[in-house]
Amino acid sequence: MGVVGHMTPVNGRRAEDRRVLVIGSDAVGVRVAEALPVEPTFVGFDERTVERVGNAASESVVVDAERFDVPADEYDTALVTTAEDSLNLLYAQRLRVDNGVSDVVVRVSDPQYHDAFAALGADTVCATSAVSDMLCDTHARYTV
Repeated sequence: MGVVGHMTPVNGRRAEDRRVLVIGSDAVGVRVAEALPVEPTFVGFDERTVERVGNAASESVVVDAERFDVPADEYDTALVTTAEDSLNLLYAQRLRVDNGVSDVVVRVSDPQYHDAFAALGADTVCATSAVSDMLCDTHARYTV
């Protein structure tokens, strides 16, 4: 399942009416916010990242990464895109368990953490697996 461009109906809302939250700390979060078919709320951990989102988000907020100051119960979908698995696990847990966000998609850097995210009911996209598969596929084209 691809994250960008594919959102199934939730809470009776059409994809274009979904309330989407993107939590990001780098270019991945910015790119996701820019590519979504809706204007999400973007939460970043520094001014520079938030500024890069620009007009792609309906609202952009800077928060302390260690605190969870996001009114997440207002969202149907959350995309957690930081490069730190431990931080992503904390955010995914708070979003699913504490705030009842029904659709959580998480960027995972280390495949060994997949089961922890799956136990929360979060969908995952493993950056390491995706990039390594692409590199191997590209390399294979040159060795045939």
